[in-house]
Amino acid sequence: MARPATADMITTCFPNSTTDCQVTNSGNIEVVAGNSGINTVTLSAVGGDLEAGDTVVFTGGVFSGPPLVGCISGLPSGAGCNFNPTQVAPVPTSTGSESSTLTVTTSSTTPPGNYLVTVEVGFVSGGEEIIAPAFSIQQLHPEQAFEVFTTQFHLIVDPVPPIPEYPIGLPILAIFMILGYGLLKRRTGVKKLP
Repeated sequence: MARPATADMITTCFPNSTTDCQVTNSGNIEVVAGNSGINTVTLSAVGGDLEAGDTVVFTGGVFSGPPLVGCISGLPSGAGCNFNPTQVAPVPTSTGSESSTLTVTTSSTTPPGNYLVTVEVGFVSGGEEIIAPAFSIQQLHPEQAFEVFTTQFHLIVDPVPPIPEYPIGLPILAIFMILGYGLLKRRTGVKKLP
């Protein structure tokens, strides 16, 4: 397996390739704990095209065991990530890039903080279609090459705002004041001047 590229680095799509590839994302995600946020992860060909028959894997297994591509590190407890689509297998026609929408979910118990999330995207050159959602390196044909590209973004989790605490008698007092004003208005009425 080729050595994974560093975050957002432009490098060859696979050994002996004349085309460079790069994985990028649309930016940081900031959410209140318990909510979700969206990012777009894109694998782009720089100075060329992804060819028909190539496979781009955003999440799933690419080996008979770890590592897996997708959100490989940095997510806090109670958080998860989902890609749509999980992979493009195979790329239908020559194109400059393929993208996937990444949704990061959090729970109300996710600790507030700033987390650096690392995403890896797999790229398989040419050959026959790889079966989703998981495949092993042994399924690659001799003419195929596999590469992993990395990108990172910050997940900023804000705390859940506290529920305002009012004295228990305050709402009741307000109701009586409103009702009392209404009754007083009805009894006194408004007299018209002659």
